[in-house]
Amino acid sequence: PDVLVPEAVSDLLGTVKEGAFYLTWTLPKENIDGSRPVDLERFLVLRRDETRGCPECPGEFTVRAELDLRSPTGYLLEHNTATWKDTGLTEGVIYMYKVIGVNHWGYQGPPSNEVMIRWGGPEE
Repeated sequence: PDVLVPEAVSDLLGTVKEGAFYLTWTLPKENIDGSRPVDLERFLVLRRDETRGCPECPGEFTVRAELDLRSPTGYLLEHNTATWKDTGLTEGVIYMYKVIGVNHWGYQGPPSNEVMIRWGGPEE
């Protein structure tokens, strides 16, 4: 049988504020087949650090954070929108992010759109 997984986040946005990089996205409302309710349990925040200055070059994303929707700590959850803050970024490095929703069975949905930033420091 088909596995019901949450649809991909399609509105991942990145914002620089107060010396940190914030990711914001809307929680999916449907599964990939259009059914409801979405059985989201957590999100994986993936990041790729590109120090060569080549975002088109091959590279791997690694899990930077795992955000549990049952106990929101380490991120903000308001009005069906999640906001997560990344700190400790290195000047001159290109950072690429995406998020993946995971249901209570542990099945991952498709990845979100990617957000990219070349970190210029706290004043950026």
